[in-house]
Amino acid sequence: MTSFIFVKYLHLLSAFGMAGCLMAEMVLLKSTMSLAEIKRIGKIDGFYGLSAITLVAAGFTMWFVVGKGPGFYEDKALWVKLSLATLIGLISIIPTVFFIRSGRKKDVTEIHIPPYIKRLVIIQLILLACIPPLATMVAYGLRF
Repeated sequence: MTSFIFVKYLHLLSAFGMAGCLMAEMVLLKSTMSLAEIKRIGKIDGFYGLSAITLVAAGFTMWFVVGKGPGFYEDKALWVKLSLATLIGLISIIPTVFFIRSGRKKDVTEIHIPPYIKRLVIIQLILLACIPPLATMVAYGLRF
């Protein structure tokens, strides 16, 4: 029981970490940014990635190891939740690659941020906000 509580807490903490990082990225992104600002967002994005990995690891640990058993969780709500999480992960690749590439530039003082980067961060936030109701359904065994 103690391991379940720890893993569930880690799962929740990771979700808050992801949401916080995405909010920070959304707020800090401007149309032009200095190299130092890009590197700062790159660090935030790195923490976002770490939070996502921890979230997925804790989720699968609950599903297969310390939870109520795989049969309890397997429902449409879980598959929609996993599909949204996968979509968020795929969308996040584009801003992450942009931040990494821009952070490596040495000879520039200002970097232009394409508008689609901020839009992708906002889309990730919207999709992430759709997951908690599904997670509640999965946790309580509610079915579609």
